[in-house]
Amino acid sequence: MNQKNKKVSFYSLEFKEKYKDNFFNKDKFIDLINYISDKDLDDRIIQKDSNNNDKALILENCEKITNNTYRVLLISCKYNFSPNYISSLDATERPSDKELYEGEKEKTHAVIKIKKNETLVILENNSTGVSITQFVYYFSEMLSESSIFGEKSNKIKVIYSIIPSDDFMDALDNTKRIRVAELFTTKEFLGSEFKNSLDREDKYMREEIQLKLKAKRSEGLLVRNAKKLYEKFSSDDSNIKRIRIYGKDQNDNKIKIDTKVFEKTEYVTTIINANGTINSDSIFDSLEKIIEAYSENW
Repeated sequence: MNQKNKKVSFYSLEFKEKYKDNFFNKDKFIDLINYISDKDLDDRIIQKDSNNNDKALILENCEKITNNTYRVLLISCKYNFSPNYISSLDATERPSDKELYEGEKEKTHAVIKIKKNETLVILENNSTGVSITQFVYYFSEMLSESSIFGEKSNKIKVIYSIIPSDDFMDALDNTKRIRVAELFTTKEFLGSEFKNSLDREDKYMREEIQLKLKAKRSEGLLVRNAKKLYEKFSSDDSNIKRIRIYGKDQNDNKIKIDTKVFEKTEYVTTIINANGTINSDSIFDSLEKIIEAYSENW
């Protein structure tokens, strides 16, 4: 029996109406789950992902396990791509029999627990499957088709926040002085005035930019501001993609704190099927144990 360690990440879901604060309604989220589940499978298909790529997203199954806890199986496929097959034994090629509207099935597993003030999610990390961005995009698109919030349903979306590891906040609390804070963001972060001053024909300029905030000599940036930046980074609508902080800890040792390192993750051992795919029951069992163990403290 083949096994594999799979990385899983932790998120929190809420609702968001444009220009208003985030909010959550437990009953409405359950209504959304039921609304999607009651659809025929072909009516659950979204044919483009959040980046408008040729990638179909489908909620194949959403099974209620215990009170307000669900197993969620999202499947996806990339289509409009059908190159020849090549043999790993002798490098011979043969034409693909795959139609352009077809793609290889990718399974992405999650367990969600709907609580009073948020929905907790533990999501399998699958680089070729469904990311958390595509996860909330799918639910937002389905919400917009419904009448769950009446006429406002197409103006409200599902958003996520990253649940940080305890180590990140501990590291900030243990920081004596912050010398430099680096923000990895996009040109949108700087507003239209900055963008309009750039040469629009500079096709070699990347969308991503890096901002560096420096303290005055012998001084330090405020730790509470670093925490505010992290709260902004953790929100779904943030243009901040990464934060890196340089400073000194309470013992005057030089430190570097990087959000790329401190996202809350765990690894689970899963069974691999004969065709190389993850055994769904195996990973769901592991995800359920984790969410029950952590949800009491979230």
